Amino acid sequence: MRMTKFNSCLSIFLITFIFIGTTHAQKKMISTIKWRIIEELPNKNISQDNLGIAGAVIGVNENVMMVAGGSNFPDAKPWEGGKKEYYDDIFVLQLKNHSFKWNKTINTKLLQPIAYSACVSTDSGIVCIGGENAKGLSKEVFIFKWDKKNQKIAFKSLPSLPAPVTNLSATCIGNKIYIVGGENEKNALANFMSIDLDEENPQWQILPSLPNALSHTVSVTQSNGKEDCIYVIGGRAKSDSGITNLFSSVFCFIPSSNNWKKLNNINNDHKVIHISAASAVPFGKKFIIISGSDDGTFFSQLEHLNLSITRASNDDERQVLIQRKMNIIHNHPGFNKSVLLYNTVTGKWSNIGVMPYAPVTTTALKWENKIFIAGGEIKPGERTPDILMGNLICKKLF
Repeated sequence: MRMTKFNSCLSIFLITFIFIGTTHAQKKMISTIKWRIIEELPNKNISQDNLGIAGAVIGVNENVMMVAGGSNFPDAKPWEGGKKEYYDDIFVLQLKNHSFKWNKTINTKLLQPIAYSACVSTDSGIVCIGGENAKGLSKEVFIFKWDKKNQKIAFKSLPSLPAPVTNLSATCIGNKIYIVGGENEKNALANFMSIDLDEENPQWQILPSLPNALSHTVSVTQSNGKEDCIYVIGGRAKSDSGITNLFSSVFCFIPSSNNWKKLNNINNDHKVIHISAASAVPFGKKFIIISGSDDGTFFSQLEHLNLSITRASNDDERQVLIQRKMNIIHNHPGFNKSVLLYNTVTGKWSNIGVMPYAPVTTTALKWENKIFIAGGEIKPGERTPDILMGNLICKKLF
């Protein structure tokens, strides 16, 4: 169920005991994460309800959050024949006098509509990599940043990818960008590449391939206790049969040794689970917080039904299967709301509560020591316009 408008004060408290060392004598403990809706994405079509977007390019630069591109179904749901629409809008959220406000003077657009890119915030700006639009998949890469003095958005092109790719993920160590997996028009990919924005002439470097071909992964930079590493969590890949395999794997790329290491599988309350299209942020020196995901429970059912519908021997059988499919869609409870915590030093997983609802195919980020999630898909074919803020409440221990 969708939350009420942002002027409501709905909050969810996630109770856990997470210790982050600050000194030998004192530690901090996260006692709660308090979630609330702080804003809605601007509605560009005032003739209808705010439909929200998924797959947007989201990042923070010069203390503003920018939300660009994205997609939705403005006319009808996909199973009703609705066509996916891609957007080129850029929205700028500013923090003024302890209040979040949209900059309503900005009319700058992306060079083309885009969604399902990889995006990552760096000191140089927000980097957008690949993605897709109505014309197909993209291999374009660019960076955009906020010109604080002139209150405008500046763009710069970066070297294109070797080939078009969508539904990939990205992270960075300093100004070095890493991209992981994704998919082309046929298959999931095991791509792993980097580009260093500090170089005079940055170019994409091919790195050791991801152990599995995966799309819809979570990629996060965090320390393993010795150095900053790239953690790739979950994901999915369509098989030759047309049925998607979902993954519970965790891979760690160790830059100093230039290789991958497979770690313990994702688990929730000691039960191995699948994760795809989730959002995540690093926290402290050894934690990754993962929020909202598609665990495949209903995704797999719908794929199997679609396959059965195409193979039905007669119309009566086909109609029964279609009705079964529509029942699942109309009664879909939303995606997995569990919030998981991963300790990169011990390899331990913890369930630290649930979100009010679970946006997927979006990006979580840290800003002002809080977690922000903009838009996302909350049910099949349904987006949200909400901007969620998670406030980490810490207590001091002695």
